[in-house]
Amino acid sequence: DKQERSTFLLNLGKGQAASVQAIGCGISFYYPNRTQYEEGTAIDSWSSKALAQSGDYLFVISPAGLPGACNVTFTAN
Repeated sequence: DKQERSTFLLNLGKGQAASVQAIGCGISFYYPNRTQYEEGTAIDSWSSKALAQSGDYLFVISPAGLPGACNVTFTAN
């Protein structure tokens, strides 16, 4: 439903590139120092060419618009 959320904790390194694809979903996250992503919630995809911090990033995925299946793909290099 619209209120449902899934969370993912990923350990990533400073300077590492990372991306999330979640078509039809909202993507928000918290940095390792527990501050929230400055730009709020991204829709469908989010990426960074070089992460600012090392540690555990908490990603929260939720339906955007009408509830439906959210297929989530994480990529890190």
